[in-house]
Amino acid sequence: MNFIKELIADSLNGFVLADIPFMVFRIFVAGAIGYVLALILNKKEKGDSMSLIFPALSMFMALLSICVMYSVPLAILCLPLLLLLKPDVSGKSQYYRMILVFALEAGIACGAE
Repeated sequence: MNFIKELIADSLNGFVLADIPFMVFRIFVAGAIGYVLALILNKKEKGDSMSLIFPALSMFMALLSICVMYSVPLAILCLPLLLLLKPDVSGKSQYYRMILVFALEAGIACGAE
């Protein structure tokens, strides 16, 4: 049992349980920023439904950048999930694409220390 605990601790590169509340806070801040960006897009484009892909992508990018800090193999495993979540931007406006890039950057910035 001790071997398994040491193996998990070594693969996380210094992650401690005291970091979890701050990690959760950073992920929720990224989601809030993505939600605000979606509200801005909804008002600018006069759409009838708000795109919830922005908060999801922001939170996922924050989680991914947190994982990269602590475990590179876990981040490599999360990369296919990002490719599956990639939204279809064909036929979308330039403003939509710009807000999407801002949401992704907000997630990366919130996840980084």
